Amino acid sequence: MRMSPSKGSTFNRFLMSPSRGSTLNPFPKALMKSEDRAHSETEASSDMDIEQLQEKLFKLSASIIPQILKQERTPMLVVPYEAWLKAGHFPRSSEKLTRPVVKSLPEQEDDDWVIFISHRWWDPQNGLPDNAAGEKYDTLCRGICEIIEGEGWDESNIVIWCDFACIDQDDHELQKCGIESLVSYAARSDAVITPVQDEEKAIESFTIAEHPADLVNYGERAWCRLETYIFMCLSEMLMKPLRYYGFGKATRPKGTMSCFGCMGRKAQTNWCLKLLAAESTDIDFVSRQADVSQGGPAKQPTHRQKKRPTDPPIHRYTDTRSRNKKIQ
Repeated sequence: MRMSPSKGSTFNRFLMSPSRGSTLNPFPKALMKSEDRAHSETEASSDMDIEQLQEKLFKLSASIIPQILKQERTPMLVVPYEAWLKAGHFPRSSEKLTRPVVKSLPEQEDDDWVIFISHRWWDPQNGLPDNAAGEKYDTLCRGICEIIEGEGWDESNIVIWCDFACIDQDDHELQKCGIESLVSYAARSDAVITPVQDEEKAIESFTIAEHPADLVNYGERAWCRLETYIFMCLSEMLMKPLRYYGFGKATRPKGTMSCFGCMGRKAQTNWCLKLLAAESTDIDFVSRQADVSQGGPAKQPTHRQKKRPTDPPIHRYTDTRSRNKKIQ
């Protein structure tokens, strides 16, 4: 994923050039006034350049999504959140819980909010995504609930995409078409969640992870890394924040406050929702600088994809016992 311009880069110096005209300036006042006028003209030109660049980037981004969707071999199917909860287990395509996704171009307020499950199967020997105890399903229910609450989304518009339920598992031709359409499905998604196994090494890696590839039992697999790469590339191309979450148990450091306000005497594990990718994109950086250069505060994003809380839960420990009735 491309990083924001560094402080020393030419691009950053251009956007953040300091004002001129120090009190120690040895030049005559007439020359200073002439320079001030020239500098003002330069600043106005710079503002125009930034606006033009921003406009070009938005137009380029808007032209990309139709091209991506043209590559879709079979329509994107999703599981409504209510149907996901009622299933009580990780659903399979043969259960027919899916419906076509609702996504408009440009997006509308009543479109679906799509949560994409990126995971490694926990019972590959038997060809199943979850283990016999249903631990992945339970973890995902808790995590999805946290995402919805943290993002402030309307539950009635929430849908889930997962390979086992949304790509045909019996018709090999349809299955192939679904796999070949993954990039377009990712482009339609609003958030990604990766469940973390309740195992010592997985918990340890999740506690310190800063990127999806850092997760044990996920980051080692090439296919999982590819999915991560796809989402990060799309985030930049489509100019929308990447909401890539990990959810599972993490170790709370000694001495930190617990859910009940008590100081923990020893390290303990708690459910944790963790953002594993940068919140903003390079276009957000350009947009903020354009607003500031015009003498005002950065404007709030107006694109539907960015109508989110400005400070998403990056590392939040939770006690989900109060939600067990809803989850179960």
